[in-house]
Amino acid sequence: PLRLVARFLRAWFPVEKLQQSASKLLGTSRAAVYCQAALLTDNSFERVINTNLVKEIREKIDAGSFDDAIALADELSVSDPLKALFYRAEAAWYSGDLVLAVTHYASIIETPDAPADLKANTLVNRGVTHRQLGNTDAALADYTTVITMSDAPADQKAQALVNRGVAYGLLGDTDAALADYTAVMRMPDAPAEPKAKALVARGFFSWGDEEWQASLNDFEEALSIPEVTSESRTISLFALSVPMVALRSQQDVLAALTTAFEDGDRESQEFGGTPNDLLAMILKKGPSEWADYVAAITPLYVQHRVAEKLGQGITQSIQYLDEGGFSDSQRGIWNDAWQTAGKDCDDLQIPLECLDAAVDVMKSDPPTDRPLFRLPLEIRQLVRPLLNNTLGPAEDG
Repeated sequence: PLRLVARFLRAWFPVEKLQQSASKLLGTSRAAVYCQAALLTDNSFERVINTNLVKEIREKIDAGSFDDAIALADELSVSDPLKALFYRAEAAWYSGDLVLAVTHYASIIETPDAPADLKANTLVNRGVTHRQLGNTDAALADYTTVITMSDAPADQKAQALVNRGVAYGLLGDTDAALADYTAVMRMPDAPAEPKAKALVARGFFSWGDEEWQASLNDFEEALSIPEVTSESRTISLFALSVPMVALRSQQDVLAALTTAFEDGDRESQEFGGTPNDLLAMILKKGPSEWADYVAAITPLYVQHRVAEKLGQGITQSIQYLDEGGFSDSQRGIWNDAWQTAGKDCDDLQIPLECLDAAVDVMKSDPPTDRPLFRLPLEIRQLVRPLLNNTLGPAEDG
């Protein structure tokens, strides 16, 4: 049927191609009639085909079937070559070929008539890829281009601001990073997810500056945004308990941590939070509170099967003990609390041995690393740099 064939042609071929074909064909031929009818047909059929192809491409990328994704992108290129190139770049990025991804992204960005939303999305993605390749200046340039584009969509501008803030933070430019995060929050049309990310990032900066209330406020505001992803919500839930240690009662902290375990996304890498930050805050409390805190939080991590994360925090606490001006007696209290609370958890045994050996190093007079030799060599090499204040920097080799 003429209408169906015309819609099919309109869906699969660019208007320019149809115009060229129609001009070469005889005006009364069946092919010419089809081409002319296609030119008069809307592109609703094309949108359906493209939408389904894009869905399939994403599914193949998620499944790690990158060759299949590229083959589908080749099909998409018949009607939308720039979008097809974007998904080729995505397939390259997820497969680990970052250089090829940058090449594909550059081809889109350098196309003069590329739609603003596609160009902005591509610039953001290329910025992320540049940063992964260690080219921070190029990443900053891409993010800035999006931020200053007059016709860039609000979601891409907001994401570019968040990403540029992260890049500035990695460079140590805290003021610039905070300015970008704050700019996201002041955008009247900022989508929920970039806004939540900006709040969380600013909350961690405030925590690092010991501005506990400001940090707590940002995490609470992020949690008040209902449309955020489960990952952002999980980050905020666990982060909330960290500054709370300085501001609220132990009961409030444990209630917040319990809620995080109950409501957080167990499949997220952020589930369990960052125990080393939480333990750093607990160490700022008086030693009289340490045992109660340790006894209360350990079962939560064990019960929810993230004791391994807690173990990383216990090991990291060695550096805090080494640099924090604690007495031998106080270090002993911290060590005893953990040995008691974690004695029945297999995942905590190596961290507990590391802590016990490190405490013996710190109380040795004169200082000696001999207690570390009861640890396996590979573990000893990880613990030794945490004791630089006591033992001095390790010699190369």
